[in-house]
Amino acid sequence: MEIAESGTKKRIEWIDALKAVALIFVIYGHILLKGSPFFVITSPVKIPLFFAVSGYLFSIKNGKFKPFLLRLLKTRAVPWFVLSFVSVKVIYSIVTKQFDAALEHLYVFASGIQLWYIPCCIIAEIILFFIIKYSPKFSVTVFIMLALSAVGYIMAINGIGDFAKFNTALISQFFLLIGLVMKRISDSKKEIPKRAVLLIAAVYAVMVAVSFVRYPNKTFSVSYNDYYSVIICGVLIACGVPLMFYIAPKLKYPKFFLYIGRNTLVIYIMHGYFLGAAEKIFDMFEIFNSRILRAVIGTAFICVICALIAFLINKYLPFIVGAKKKEDIQTNKQEVKING
Repeated sequence: MEIAESGTKKRIEWIDALKAVALIFVIYGHILLKGSPFFVITSPVKIPLFFAVSGYLFSIKNGKFKPFLLRLLKTRAVPWFVLSFVSVKVIYSIVTKQFDAALEHLYVFASGIQLWYIPCCIIAEIILFFIIKYSPKFSVTVFIMLALSAVGYIMAINGIGDFAKFNTALISQFFLLIGLVMKRISDSKKEIPKRAVLLIAAVYAVMVAVSFVRYPNKTFSVSYNDYYSVIICGVLIACGVPLMFYIAPKLKYPKFFLYIGRNTLVIYIMHGYFLGAAEKIFDMFEIFNSRILRAVIGTAFICVICALIAFLINKYLPFIVGAKKKEDIQTNKQEVKING
C-alpha cells in the first residue's frame, strides 16, 4: 500500500486504481462468507496485487539504508501505530495498572496478529532493498527473490517465522518480483503482445476452472499462507496480476475510486472498525438478506466512511500518514523557485 509523499511525486492514476481494486476486494471478502467462488477468482489479484504495486514503485534512490528505513517507518509504521490505536490501548492499560494487557497489545501490534499486512510489507521491502542493492544483475535479483519465496513457503508449512509474518514477507518476494518485471516492461516502452495477453487470460480461466473442479470449496489465503496447490495458485498469481497491470492503464476511473486508491493504507487500517457496524445495521433493520448484496452495500458504506476519515487526516493530521500540509508543500515550492 504505497504512499507517495504529497507534492513530491506525480500520481499515476492507474496505479491508484489498482490499489483501489485490491482494497475493495479485501473489504468485500471480509464481509462475504468464505468458500464463495469470489475468493477463487479474486484472491490471486488481491493481496499479491498490493505487493506487486509496491514492487512497481520500489526505489532505493541513492542506495543508503537509513533514509530508506526512515521513510518506510514514517509512511508505514507510524500510520499503523497511530490509527490502530495501539498507543491509546497501551496507555489505558498502564494507567489502569493492567500491565499484562499492555504487553499483550504491544505483542498483537508487532506480531501481525492484526493488520498483518503492514509488518509483513515493511519486512518484505527491507529484504528487497538489500537484494536490489547488492545484486549485480537483474537475473540474479530474480533468482534470489524466487529462492526466498520458496524458503518462505517451506518455513510457513513448518510453522517457522510466523512472528511479524516473516515467512509471508519471504513468500511475497514473488509478488514484488512481478511488480519489478512490469516496471521493466513499462520502462522499455514496450507492451505485452495481445496474443500473449489472451494466452495469459486463457491460462487464468483454465486454472480457475481447475480450482473449482479439483479443489471445491477451497480458497488460498496469503495472510494464512494457505495454498491448496502451490502450482495452481502460483500460476493464478503470475497470470492474474500482470493482466491487471495490462488492463489498468487503458481505463478511465471516477475520482472517488482514485481517492480510495490514494488512501489505501488509512482505509485498510480503519475498515475493520466498521465491519461489525455494517453487519449490525443490516441485522437491526432486517435488510439485504442476500449475502452478496450485503457485501456490496457494506463495502460501499465502509469505503465512504473510511474515505471521509482519510480526508480529515490528510487535511488536518497529514503527518500521521507521512505527508506534509499543503501550505508546507507550497512553501517548499516557493523556496525552490527562489533558490533556483
